[in-house]
Amino acid sequence: MGFPTKLQSDNGTEFKNSLSKDLANAMGYDHRFITPLHPSANGLSERFVQTVKKLLAKSTNGVGNDWDEFLPSIQLAMNNRISKRLNSTPFSLMFARKMIEPYGFRSDKDKLKEVKGKPPTVGGKMVRMFLNNSQISL
Repeated sequence: MGFPTKLQSDNGTEFKNSLSKDLANAMGYDHRFITPLHPSANGLSERFVQTVKKLLAKSTNGVGNDWDEFLPSIQLAMNNRISKRLNSTPFSLMFARKMIEPYGFRSDKDKLKEVKGKPPTVGGKMVRMFLNNSQISL
């Protein structure tokens, strides 16, 4: 696995500084920036952030004083959510196994989706899929 070959980010000051530039040079990846003031150029990331914000708002009932206490459970939910495109969860693609979930964590509807779906396989062997469509046999 290792470091990515490319990193795409917005033009925030946290990404446009000498430390980020030095890190990219040291680790050997190409750091690219989206067009300023056009967040839709980084749509997948923007959608993910929007989903996390929505879950935080629901968890805190609109009062965001203790939002940081809800991040671990939101991360757990996001990592165990079945992706329609990949027909699997991010956790199972990363670790090639199902997450041991807390009791009552996922709805029966989600569990039925997983039973009907098939794990990603090639030639009968389970594989780990990556976003760039590369795969590793397990």
